Amino acid sequence: MQTLRKLRPLAIGLATYVLPESRFGHGGVETAEADYCYSVLMRHAARLQEQGLNPFQGTIAELGPGAGLGVGIGALMLGAENYIGLDLIDYDCWKSNADIFDKLLPYIKEQREIPNGGAFINVKPELQNHAFPEALFSDENFDRLMDDARIAKLREEVSAPGGRIRYAAPWMEDKDIKPEGIHWIYSQAVLEHVDDLENTYRLSAEWLEPGGFISHQIDFKSHGFAPEWNGHWKYPEPVWKLVRGKRKYAINRAPASTHISLIEKYGLEIVYAQPVPMTNSDGGVPPQKLAQPFKSMNDNDQMTSGLFVIARKPL
Repeated sequence: MQTLRKLRPLAIGLATYVLPESRFGHGGVETAEADYCYSVLMRHAARLQEQGLNPFQGTIAELGPGAGLGVGIGALMLGAENYIGLDLIDYDCWKSNADIFDKLLPYIKEQREIPNGGAFINVKPELQNHAFPEALFSDENFDRLMDDARIAKLREEVSAPGGRIRYAAPWMEDKDIKPEGIHWIYSQAVLEHVDDLENTYRLSAEWLEPGGFISHQIDFKSHGFAPEWNGHWKYPEPVWKLVRGKRKYAINRAPASTHISLIEKYGLEIVYAQPVPMTNSDGGVPPQKLAQPFKSMNDNDQMTSGLFVIARKPL
């Protein structure tokens, strides 16, 4: 049984060469659920608010929104002016926008507690306080945002292409984003799937307005490509190519330090970093059994299964 578990990722990878890609599915389906979107949005907002940063203004952009634009729609409700969704695969999200808008609205209007525990036990970043980050809003401003006429107009605007929402897939073909035109860029468990991290961080730095910022939750676990949480690092490159197969996207195997280095390379200043540590008792592959170059990673990289990072463009 143990041998079959180890061989399963390779068998699936080989199958991608002969079976249609649709057989292997795509991630991001939870982004069409209002409670998940609210939890993600408020977790980012709470951490940003702790650093004195307000995400709910100007134009915002999301990398990899997946099957729903709920996080961005929630941000528009709370004061962001425009939203750009940037994805690799076109999920045709428009038909679900009105539905997720209606389901999100009571969460925001009632300033509900950020969903945690149960189905949300593994949603990051972790928070000590799950209260709505009300410090981002005065009572007067929040009442203005929740005005019935404003909400009705916004619901109409997000229900069809154009207006407040723009969606680009595949996103790297989008040439319409203006330099220094975005206030906040964020992602949730997406950047581990991006093959061209260098270009992603370069463009992010180019797009941010002075004083604008990024917040990313990144997951470094194996995503089913191995039975161990860090098993994707045990494959030598030729074997990894077979395990990955012909999938349009998989995981890039980049550790935490790669993301930090690229953020700094393109001139963004790290404001906050919250790693998710693992130990050998968590069922990982021992460092000495990892393939190169992962065997040579520093201890922090080898034992970090996730990272929430905030970085800001200097004024």
